[in-house]
Amino acid sequence: MADVRPFRGLRYNPKLTPDLAKVLCPPYDVISPQLQEALYQRSPYNIVRLEYGKAPPEESPGLDRYTAAARLLEQWRQREVLVAEQSPAFYLLRQRFTDNLGRPGERHVLFGRVRLEEFSKGIVLPHEETAEGPKRDRLALLSACRANLSPIMGLYRDPTGRIAQTCQEAQRQPPLYQARDADGEELTLWSIAQAAGTEAIERALAPAPIYIADGHHRYETAIFYRDSQKGRGSGEEDAGYAMMGLMDLADPGLQVQGYHRVLGGLDAAAEARLTGCLESAFDVVAATDLPEQSQVACIRVRDLLTEQPSPRRAIGLADRHGRRFRLLALRQEAHARLRQQSPSVPELVECDPWVVQEAILNPLLASSPQGSAPTVEYVHDEEDALRRLHAGTAQAALLLPPLPLDLFEKVVRRGIRLPPKSTYFTPKLPTGLVIYAFGA
Repeated sequence: MADVRPFRGLRYNPKLTPDLAKVLCPPYDVISPQLQEALYQRSPYNIVRLEYGKAPPEESPGLDRYTAAARLLEQWRQREVLVAEQSPAFYLLRQRFTDNLGRPGERHVLFGRVRLEEFSKGIVLPHEETAEGPKRDRLALLSACRANLSPIMGLYRDPTGRIAQTCQEAQRQPPLYQARDADGEELTLWSIAQAAGTEAIERALAPAPIYIADGHHRYETAIFYRDSQKGRGSGEEDAGYAMMGLMDLADPGLQVQGYHRVLGGLDAAAEARLTGCLESAFDVVAATDLPEQSQVACIRVRDLLTEQPSPRRAIGLADRHGRRFRLLALRQEAHARLRQQSPSVPELVECDPWVVQEAILNPLLASSPQGSAPTVEYVHDEEDALRRLHAGTAQAALLLPPLPLDLFEKVVRRGIRLPPKSTYFTPKLPTGLVIYAFGA
């Protein structure tokens, strides 16, 4: 049973931060140095100073960016820049946005605290593998601040419709915040604090598994931190939960994009090996020349990936100059071979990120001489991938269509983890709307 509860959120004081958009930031893992600087300039209270702050000056002995964040968090609380809610609440976010095709979208996100569970219990389920580096970083921040500054993105199904009904009722009340961020997204936040609403949400979510959509490193870090706090008293119970932004899989505003693999460092031998991997496992089912104008080229690529003219699922391949695009479908014999690798989960062979990893990247990297392996970078924007090809910083791009949500759910419920960067759920949840502070 999923244990999802309201919490006393720590929120920005509108008297000191009247323009909420100036203090929000995106998740830490999409913040470049340039964006970090821009966020610093936007406001002295921008949450990036906590979530992904700059390193302190060298003349600050004993202070790193994690302890600096903890010190700043405490200062903001003392100055009432951040104030704690009087009573526990769920928080409802309505996010209105424009998607990558220029279409308007709207989705609803419910912020609550979710009891941390081992994945083996099947209550909270991951879908991607993780790396140690990001977990060390997030653990250092969590240990210093003793707070969840940003929400993990989770997905659920509510066949009863109770949560949707409760959220509709909440939107009849005056909101806590309204803001339009730098990307033009319209953000509106409500509180759900009355017992009838919080209990309805708790009951509806109890039987539903929760799928982690974004934030695997933070979730695994939170489990490690929870275990380290056992027997230490203060804040121990709070550390047994993590803040999540929960979305219904049936929400029409829930969008997922493909994550593309951009290959660099390919010498002649590596290019030959790549060609061999492609020719042995895939058929070319469509091909086209791409115009030099990148936005037009992106539209053509997206159309082909979305329309999927072949009855078999297909991936895209852009050549070293970004001028030629091919649509590749897995051959029947390769399909059968890959299916034998996971006979208990036949749906895996329909998951493009897994197919690309097993049929292309693993053989390519395994056969590369030590010290000269190609590089693989992950980008979610087709224009970015093509730009790298045009600039000569990459030699090939494997462009993947979005993973269908029904396929995502089937695979994840089987306890299978896909390769890193298999999905890009969009838009990202903003950091700074509400904070889950232990002991607040």
